[in-house]
Amino acid sequence: MTKEKNHNILESLKAAIIHDPHLLDRVLTIIRNTRSTTGQSLEDYMKQKEIQEKDIIEQRRRQSTKF
Repeated sequence: MTKEKNHNILESLKAAIIHDPHLLDRVLTIIRNTRSTTGQSLEDYMKQKEIQEKDIIEQRRRQSTKF
């Protein structure tokens, strides 16, 4: 991820946590669980999720053009 993208993610997360203070606990739990269960770094996990999301979008696009 680029520095700019990381910064944008952090700013969005900061705003969301200010809006919902319980979100911080949930985010930290997800980070801990991700690292302990997958052995991946958070950055690798996020890249994998991004690829999966793009694949799902592409599959849906292909399915919608079949008909």
